[in-house]
Amino acid sequence: MERFGRIYFQWAEKIFWLEAYRSLETMQIEAFFTDDTNGVETYKIGRYVQLNPTTKGSYLIDFNNAYNPYCIYNNLYVCPLPPPNNHLPFEIRAGELNFGTILAHQPHIDTD
Repeated sequence: MERFGRIYFQWAEKIFWLEAYRSLETMQIEAFFTDDTNGVETYKIGRYVQLNPTTKGSYLIDFNNAYNPYCIYNNLYVCPLPPPNNHLPFEIRAGELNFGTILAHQPHIDTD
């Protein structure tokens, strides 16, 4: 991942921004973020959201599509952590929620 820039958006009549990163493999642009739902309603480490280019030269950020990092599901993945400045000081009550047990961190139980 490489730093791509900042995405600015308006929420509750205030302007906020997130650092955006681009995958060197797929060229997909994403923001890794935390908000006030982390550890309660959503994954404690944070979530990701893709940024989609528009025909007007801007990017669309749709928090309804926010998702958990893949390392939560499979410990073979190494996931980038949201940078500290990508904390949003409000709740993003959209996107993927915390589903309960963290699958990638379950101890192996030998039943033999």
